[in-house]
Amino acid sequence: DDPERSRFICRRLELAFRKVWLRLYTTGADANYAQALKSFVQGGVAAYEEGYSVAALQFELARNELDTGDAIVDKAVRLTDQERRTREVWLHLIFLTLERLDFAPKKGGIRPKTEDSL
Repeated sequence: DDPERSRFICRRLELAFRKVWLRLYTTGADANYAQALKSFVQGGVAAYEEGYSVAALQFELARNELDTGDAIVDKAVRLTDQERRTREVWLHLIFLTLERLDFAPKKGGIRPKTEDSL
């Protein structure tokens, strides 16, 4: 396990997820929204390629949650439970799609265990 790689994947997913919602709320489902969604999917694929399961990825995302050191700012930018649940569902969809397509991860060719229930 490479902690820097883990942080990079988590940060990429977190920022992309936030951009998806920001774009949807500010400009609707336009090209910028599609690009943000594409970035989130690419982050999910990268996590799958690294051999993460959704459960392990959720753990890493929680462990690497944005922490500014300012309690007020942290509370304002922290994802809500509903947003975390939505992100989890999206990750499941990405992982199940990759599994269905028989996509092989790069890390030793071992597929992560994908739970087929949400």
